Formats: sequence, structure tokens, C-alpha cells
Amino acid sequence: ATHEHREIVMCDDTDGIRLAPEFVARAWVVDRNMFMTLRREPDRLGAIEIEELPFSEVRPLLEEGNRREPWGSDHQTVRALTDYQGKLERVIGARSFAARVRGRLAGSCELYVDGDDAQVESVGTLEEFRCRGIARAVVLRAVEAAREAGAERVFIVADEADWPKDLYVRLGFDRIGRTWQYTRWPEDKPRPGGSGLPG
Repeated sequence: ATHEHREIVMCDDTDGIRLAPEFVARAWVVDRNMFMTLRREPDRLGAIEIEELPFSEVRPLLEEGNRREPWGSDHQTVRALTDYQGKLERVIGARSFAARVRGRLAGSCELYVDGDDAQVESVGTLEEFRCRGIARAVVLRAVEAAREAGAERVFIVADEADWPKDLYVRLGFDRIGRTWQYTRWPEDKPRPGGSGLPG
């Protein structure tokens, strides 16, 4: 009762499907996250120059992206989430790849490498710079960096109800599984994401 929200992650797809209607009936938000692994070459390469930047330089872009979320008016949450991405750089060596448009940082992603495994994460482009190939370019540069670091497996997690998964398929990623995430948000706070029943 002391927690602001609750979250449950279900890895079994059969149970996820079975339990979703019950969670929805109780006003929980249901999200389905696809795990996708790189198996093919992309349909085409990125055409935008990408920079690898330290967190300190990409921080303003990440803060701006967080401020534009439904919960972005909560300055403490924006700061905490942005700080967390900086912690990932310090603790696990997360690397950031970003693109500029007319000198302004417009989009980025992160890369985590652990031996043979690598994950591309936090892919985002500011709305006014979308549809220019930025997400494609940063993801493909992160994939290249993962391979340069010796990773044999590269994966990405995508919201099954959102469009980026289709981009990742074009970049060579295939779905290998999914998880079900059930979240109960406080009544007085915005509820990001969440689709309800399986589509």
C-alpha cells in the first residue's frame, strides 16, 4: 500500500493471454513487449551521420524526450529517469549514439554489450525530426558497434502495439518471444502506454 504503482511481468505467453482480461477489468494497463533478435541484413543502410557521445552530451536530448511524455510535467520523474540513463553509462558501460539535424541533437539510442550479447535500447527521435531515417541510422550504428565489440547476438525489445517493431523487422530483427507487463498506476497520475486486450 505504500507504493505509488504496481507492476507484474509475465514471461509465459499462454498465461499472459489468459490473465490479460482480468487485469484490464481491474483497471491495470497491459503492455506486450516483443523480444527481437538480429538475424538478417537490413533492407537498406542508414543515410545519416551518427556520433557516439558521452551521456553528458546527450543528456539534454534525453531530458527533452522525457519532458514530452504524458508524465513529463513531473520534473522529479523526468530528472530521475534521465539520471538513470547516466547511471547505465557509469555502471554497465552503456554507449549512446546520436544524430544531429542542423546542429541540434534530434535522436539517439543506447547500446549495452555483455560478452557475446548486446542490446539496443531507448531508441527515440524528437517528433519534429521524425520520418528522416534517424531511428534507422542510430540503430544500425549501434548494431555495427556491437559487432565491433565482439557480440554474436544483438537484440532489441519493442512494444508489440506500436510501430517501431515494423522498422526493426526491416532492419533485420525477428521476433523470438514476448512478455506481458501489467501495471497499475496511481489514480492521480498520467498513465503512459497501455493498450488493453491483445490485438
